[in-house]
Parts: sequence; C-alpha cells; structure tokens
Amino acid sequence: MEDNKKSPLRQTFILYPLRGFAIALVPWLTHLFPLKHLTELAQTAHLLGIPAFLFFLFSLLILALIYNSFTLYFATYDREEMDRFFGEDGGQTLPFFKERARALRSLPFWLELGFSLLFTAFIYFLGGFADIGYFTRMIPTAAWLGSAIGFIPLALYLFILILDRRCEARKYWQQLSERGDLQRLESRVRMAVRGLAIVLLYPIATPLLPMLLYFAINLVTIIIGIADMLTVVGFILALTALILVIYFLKRLRFLRITHRIEKSIAVKAAEFGYSLRLYDRDERILHNCNGYLEKEQKRYYFKIMASPSRFTPLYFMEQGAYYLHKFGTKNHFRSFERHVSYNFDAPGQRSIILPRITNYIFAKEGGAVRRVYEGDSFWKYTIYNPASYLGNMERDCIGRTNAEG
Repeated sequence: MEDNKKSPLRQTFILYPLRGFAIALVPWLTHLFPLKHLTELAQTAHLLGIPAFLFFLFSLLILALIYNSFTLYFATYDREEMDRFFGEDGGQTLPFFKERARALRSLPFWLELGFSLLFTAFIYFLGGFADIGYFTRMIPTAAWLGSAIGFIPLALYLFILILDRRCEARKYWQQLSERGDLQRLESRVRMAVRGLAIVLLYPIATPLLPMLLYFAINLVTIIIGIADMLTVVGFILALTALILVIYFLKRLRFLRITHRIEKSIAVKAAEFGYSLRLYDRDERILHNCNGYLEKEQKRYYFKIMASPSRFTPLYFMEQGAYYLHKFGTKNHFRSFERHVSYNFDAPGQRSIILPRITNYIFAKEGGAVRRVYEGDSFWKYTIYNPASYLGNMERDCIGRTNAEG
C-alpha cells in the first residue's frame, strides 16, 4: 500500500500536469515585460547603430535564464522525487552520464517533460514567444512551417534543461544531507519567498539589462578590434598572457600573506622562547609544510594554506582537500572541485594556519560533513587563524582544541 502511495502514476493527473502547466505558463508571463521592454528598445536601436536582432537575442537569453530558474526551482522542491532519492537510491548520486541515463529511464521525467512541452506548444502556436517569431519569420518557407521549425530548438532546450535540472536537484539534496541542512527545504515560507523572488527578479532587473547589453557589445567590439590588430597567434598569446598575469598576481598575493604570517611567528617565537625553523623551497615541497617551532624538546609543525573566499567552501578529507568553486545562486549552482594537498607527516603537533577562517570550512569524516571552526581538530591537525596561533604560542598551548578548553 505504501509503495502505491509513492508511485508516480498516482501523481499523473495531478502533480505533473500542474508542474508542466507552470513550467510553460509562468516563465512566459514573467518574460512578457522584459520582451516588451527590449522590443521597444529594438525599434529605436538603429539610432544607436545597434542591429535590432541583438536585442531579440538578448531577450532569448533572458527567456533561457527564466526557464532555468523555474525548472530548477520545481525540481528542488519535488518532495516525491526527494523521498525516492533517499529511499530507493540511498541518497547517493551517480557519475555524470550514469545520472542522466537514470533520469531518462524515469517515468516522472517523461511525465514532466511531456506536459511541459504540451502546454508550451499550446502557448507558442497561439502567438506567444514573439522573440522566437522574430527569427522564424526570416526562414524562407511557409509561415506554419517556419513556426514549427522555430519550436524545435525551444523543445530541445526544455528537454535538456529539465533533464539536467532534475539531476542537479539530486546533487543538491545530497550536499544538503551531508551538511545536515535538509531543513532548509522544509519551510513553506522559504519556498514561497524563493518562488516569488524568481517571478519578480527578471521584470525588476530588466531596465538595467540594456546597460549590460551595451557594455557587452562595446567589450566585444574592443576585443574584435584588438584581434584585427593582431594575428590569430598573437591574439591567443595575448589572452594567454592575461590569464598568466591574473594567476601570478593571485600567487604573489598569497606569497606576501605567507611571508607576513611567517614574520609574525618569527617575532613571537623570539619573544616567547621558541626556536623557529623555516623550510626553504625544496624542503617545503618535500615536507609539504612551512616549518616548525621547537621548545623544551617539543616540535610544533605548521602549514599555511590559502583561505577560501567568503563564499568558496573548503572541504578537508582524510587524504586531501578541495575548494568547491560554484557558479550560480547560493542554493542553485554549477560547481567544480579544485583539489589541493594539506597532508604532511611530522613527529610532532601539526597545525594548519588559514589567513582567514570563514563559515564555509568543512571536514568530511565517516561519510558525514561537519563545519570546522578556529581551534577545531580533524584527524591529526588543528586549524588556526594567525592571531589564534600566535595567542596559543604565548600561552604554550599549541595544539589545544576547542573541546579541550
């Protein structure tokens, strides 16, 4: 009886038609004001020397973003699917292609896609999506055939988007579960506010979008001008040089911060009776740490790592660590992991010094994820910021954790 209750077939004539209708109707309604605004600008665009079709391309981009927001919103708050994810799949996602293959074998995916396409086609062939119509009228064929051809990219985009967003929602549920933060999906108030924010975001932001369009056009014009002045090889070399300059400036900043922390440790070491041994470059590569302090035949090894930015999580695992770089909103994002090594063997106390302790530092222990604060320990390491490390030097309690008081 319980299995029948959770069967997607029981939702066929209630949940999925409603979701399909909402995915088709609400983004289209939300898009009407941006489309109207950009259409009016396109009619006078010739005064600025900007082709009108650029504004319609920009309108299509806004439409794509709106659909992206809504499909991910509905996928994230799909409680039936979330229950199946934790119940039948054990709360674990699959690799990228296997995850999407699993979705293609899922009845709920096809139900949602089918109803979404049905209602979207209904709106489209009744005259909706005028920005798509702007381009279909350029197709040298019958009007009805041009409209049919124009609907194909929209249908394909919805197919890819709904498939991908359902997979991203499962990944998001797993991350929330690992952090013990699933309660953020329980609040109906939060769900309503987030949905309302998506509805209002694009119409409110639309008057600012032409400014971004002008900036983008000018930037592209400058890049094209530079490319015309250079050969293809020269342009590639210039772009490579720019990337290298950005990388080395960030690297130089970290080296300056590291030097400043080491200098402070050296000053306090002399003041509090420690002897300091800083490794040279080859030794740092060999030992994977900066050096050690010594006092009364005890050694305190330390490694200085780059702090994550305010919104870049840093995850420590037993065999390594990684920065989780995210692109998107706070709760809906694409991400990739940049792995770094923090492990080092040492016959004494091991400390990791981060220039800044943020709220996005975690340790993955025993399959669970917990937040790490200044003075916390994981495995054989204690984490500090520079001020707390210097304070512990003064009190002769390097390595004492928050749990030890």
